[in-house]
Amino acid sequence: MRTSKCESATEVPSRSLGADVAQLRLFGPAREAAGRASDDVDGATVAAVLAAATARYGDYFAAVVAVSSIWVNGEAAEQNSPVDPQDEVTVLPPVSGGC
Repeated sequence: MRTSKCESATEVPSRSLGADVAQLRLFGPAREAAGRASDDVDGATVAAVLAAATARYGDYFAAVVAVSSIWVNGEAAEQNSPVDPQDEVTVLPPVSGGC
């Protein structure tokens, strides 16, 4: 079987069909703290998903999350925002820049 030139060793594998957990997507320092770009995490709210992830990844991850923006399915979310199975919870660290 031949592999496509577009395939990459750094690609995140697709989730299995029927998974009943949210996908946590991590960028920048959050990715570094967790050692991975994504994970499947159970939780009914953003706070519960982040608490489960913090239990897995530790204090440095918690510190990064504390200053990050959290999005659910591409929209800004609060700690008490609901998370349904199959939702995507994204941790976006602060971005600096300017002139």
